[in-house]
Order: sequence, then structure tokens, then C-alpha cells
Amino acid sequence: MPSTHAAFVTFFVTYYAPILSAPLRTLATLYAMVVIYSRYAKKCHSVIQLASGSVLGGGIGMLLLQGVRP
Repeated sequence: MPSTHAAFVTFFVTYYAPILSAPLRTLATLYAMVVIYSRYAKKCHSVIQLASGSVLGGGIGMLLLQGVRP
């Protein structure tokens, strides 16, 4: 049910944010937003599916940053 596109882009932005410079972090965040919006605009996913994918990807990214292995 969750959007894997939203999960992947949110994971990578979250996981790599600490090593990216501010401009690259901003570009990566904008890229993630464009990918997520494109999935909605193409009617591939609902808002709930996109939100749950983003929460899933961002949550796993944060857990890995803290050293917790799923």
C-alpha cells in the first residue's frame, strides 16, 4: 500500500542529509517533492499512500542514522 517511490526518495534524502551541503540538501528535498507529487499527479497513488511511504522511508533513514538496524 505505501508508495515505494515516496519511501525511496524520502529515505535517501533523510539518510544522506548529514553529509550534503545546504544547497545540495535543498535540491535533494525538492527532487523528492517533485517525485512524490508526480506520483500523485499521474494518479498512481493516493495522498495516504504517499504519506505512508514518506513516513516509512524517512523513519527507516532516521533509524539507520542512529545506528539501529531493522
